[in-house]
Amino acid sequence: MNISFQEFIKELIKYKLILLGEIHGTKEIPYEIKKIITSLTHHNLKKVFFEAPIEEQKYLDDFIKTGSISSLNNIPSFKYKENSDGRNSKEYLDLIEYLRSKKTVKIFFVDSIKGDLNKRDLNIYKNIKKLISKDEGLSIFITGNIHAYTEIINLKDIKMKTTGYYLKKDLKDKLASVNFIPANGNFYNLGLKKINKKYNLSKITIKRTNKGYEYDYLIPKVSPCSFMH
Repeated sequence: MNISFQEFIKELIKYKLILLGEIHGTKEIPYEIKKIITSLTHHNLKKVFFEAPIEEQKYLDDFIKTGSISSLNNIPSFKYKENSDGRNSKEYLDLIEYLRSKKTVKIFFVDSIKGDLNKRDLNIYKNIKKLISKDEGLSIFITGNIHAYTEIINLKDIKMKTTGYYLKKDLKDKLASVNFIPANGNFYNLGLKKINKKYNLSKITIKRTNKGYEYDYLIPKVSPCSFMH
């Protein structure tokens, strides 16, 4: 069932934690996330978590404190590399800079670089759990759509328990997961890649779903992200 953006926001404010599952490396998805965040800042949004190494929180804190763009550009994982996966895009740095202007919203890095696929997602879950409490408002986790999936998934011959799986078991109906789905275009994740979908969209379409995600957020076309050099 399709719903409007306004209906979508009205439903999101009922939750405690929202997972925004994306394909890394587009210009358009961070823009759509910014639209969602902007709307939710009027509805008690308190924290935004990024899939970036928790060890780099000190660089983020320095930027939040000083507002110095140089400190933002010095975040190690955001420096351009030939094998960049899109999480370090200029679009996400711009989003972090925008979030700093929202004085009521706190920003955190929660990724774990330790362990195999299952261990990493378990650690991300633990990092998030430490940062949310019963008496606070709404939180958002921006992550890859695999990590946002709320059921066990088969990946590389491994039955993977995702961050979304652990959070759903914990928060139950207080958690919603959104899957951003580009219908066409290109993105940059370890190189330039093409979206191979079998349908056409003329406009952004939001649908309720019930397997692995609560919502599908379909985008007609995406283009590759840009990077700081």
